[in-house]
Order: sequence, then structure tokens, then C-alpha cells
Amino acid sequence: MANEYVKETIGMAEAPVRDLVIQCDNLVKIYKTKDIEVLALQGLDLEIERGELMAIIGNSGSGKSTFLNMIGGLDRPSAGRLIVDGKDLFKLSEREQLVLHEKRLRRILDIAVAAGEEVVILGAFGCGAFENDPQAVAMAARNVIGDYLHDFETIEFAIYCSPRDERNYGFFERAMKA
Repeated sequence: MANEYVKETIGMAEAPVRDLVIQCDNLVKIYKTKDIEVLALQGLDLEIERGELMAIIGNSGSGKSTFLNMIGGLDRPSAGRLIVDGKDLFKLSEREQLVLHEKRLRRILDIAVAAGEEVVILGAFGCGAFENDPQAVAMAARNVIGDYLHDFETIEFAIYCSPRDERNYGFFERAMKA
């Protein structure tokens, strides 16, 4: 026999290669304030393959929006592992976070252009409650907005600042003036 290494399968097929677009292992999210902790997501294990249709359903307060915010890169897990398109969102470098924010902003603006919108009001992508780095989000906005100035009459940002801390606004103000 020309090939002395013949693979035999007896009653079993090889496992197909899975193309996972989302993988969660023991995903946990705890929101903390000065006085309380709220467990928004507790130990989620989930795998979603590319092209798979999935509905996220549950009672109010069960963690649906928290999960969607995490897979969109708006929020970060408190514990566990979250991999989206092969990237562990819990371990993104500053550069990877910047690229993610730029990609998200471009997607939103492309949709607004396609819809023929004249005015766009954008959130600051998690600089408030989700504690994303406001400097990275502001830099992403600065890097992207110039490509869309001719498409809109007005582009505005709604930026969260607590009553005693206006740093988020300052980051955006400096980035847009640079």
C-alpha cells in the first residue's frame, strides 16, 4: 500500500470545526456603587457559531442588556472570559480598544448616512456607567468624525459627567480641538 498511514474511523465521524463568533465562559458582571453591588450577570456559559440565529430573552433585570453591551465592547466583564470574533474582550490592549471604538463609530455613522440623516447625536460609548477609557473613546471619535463631516449638517455627542467630575467632557473637548 502506497500510504502506510491509513486513518480508520469506526462508527465515529470527525467533529466538525466550529466557527465560534461569541464564546462566554463563566461570564460575570457586577455593578458597584459606593453603597451597593448589583450582580447583573452570573456565570454565563454560551457559544454562538457564525451565522447562527439567536434570541436573547429573559425577565427584566436578568442581564440581557448587560450581555449585549459586553459583546459590543461597551462594557467589560467583572470575571470570566468573553471572546468575540477571536478576541478576548477582557484583555484588549489600548490600541485594540481604540480600533474597536473606531469600528463601532464608523458602523453607526455609515447607517446614519445610508438612512439620509442630517443630524446625528452620539453617546460617548460607555464613558459613564461602563467606565470605558474616555480618552480612548474621544480619540476614536476624533479619528473618525472628520471622514463624515460632509455627510451631516450636525454631529453632536452626549457625554456623561457626574456632578463632581467633568473629566469625560474635558477629554472630548481636548480631542476635538486637537
